[in-house]
Amino acid sequence: MLDNIAWHAHLLSGAGTLLTLAASNFTRVFHSTPLVLVVFSVRWCASCASLMLQLQRASVLLSSLEPEISTLIATIDMDDPQNVPLIMKVRAGGGLV
Repeated sequence: MLDNIAWHAHLLSGAGTLLTLAASNFTRVFHSTPLVLVVFSVRWCASCASLMLQLQRASVLLSSLEPEISTLIATIDMDDPQNVPLIMKVRAGGGLV
């Protein structure tokens, strides 16, 4: 497990970054990554903000495992009206075409 200094250095290197899902990258992400954890969030929610910090930490820990687990943690902004079709697609089980 990473100590706090190593964890902060890992974050600064770009590891552990959460991906924001959008219609433009949805299909590519789901076809290129075996396991994707999708988190629905809203900008005004304090609990969502706290959860994002924990998910970033989880992403760093996943990427530091040997062998690395090919897992992606992605978020969908439920406040963005452009994401409504994407939210419906993910909630319906992916609907990959």
